[in-house]
This record gives sequence, C-alpha cells and structure tokens, in this order.
Amino acid sequence: MDNPDITYAIYIAATPEKLWKALTSPEALKKNWGRIESPWTVGSTVTPPVTEVAPNAPVVRLTLTQTGFQENSTLRSGCSRAWPEILSSVKTYLETGRPLPFVWKH
Repeated sequence: MDNPDITYAIYIAATPEKLWKALTSPEALKKNWGRIESPWTVGSTVTPPVTEVAPNAPVVRLTLTQTGFQENSTLRSGCSRAWPEILSSVKTYLETGRPLPFVWKH
C-alpha cells in the first residue's frame, strides 16, 4: 500500500466554541474523561485518568476493519473518508436520536 496509515476523524454536531469548552472546561473534562490534567497549550502534556466502565453500563466498542484493497486503490481513499463520517453519524444517532446533518451524495 502506498499509505498504510489510517487516520480516524470523528464528526460532532456542535459549534467550534462548544467543542473547545468541552475540551478545556474542568467540569466538562471531569464528566467526559474523569480527572485529566493539562494546560492545553502547544506541546503540553496531557495526563489522562485510568479508564474503567461502570458495572452494567451500556457501553460498547465498535471496531471496523476493511481489507482487500488493490495497490493504489481509489476505493481505499474513498472508504477512508467515508467510514469516519458514517460511524460518527451512527454514534450521534445512538446517543441523541438524530444522525449528523450530512447531505449524502452517491
């Protein structure tokens, strides 16, 4: 493969301001990640907590693997772009009852 690396991007139905607040607000960080420490400056260290799922909590992990692409496949680049959009929309749909507002073009 010409580029075996995979980059996963997640799409969030929010404004940039709300996302920044969720990433930097101590209250939001505690709710989403537990106790995390970082000054959130370029090159700074982020110290995450040890993560555990509460007993009987409805949390699942979805892993998607697509294989069998030919060398220099144009299909691979399309799939690399589409899967994060699709999976992010599924995540949002399951959590909020609404998919992300993408306009799907086929």
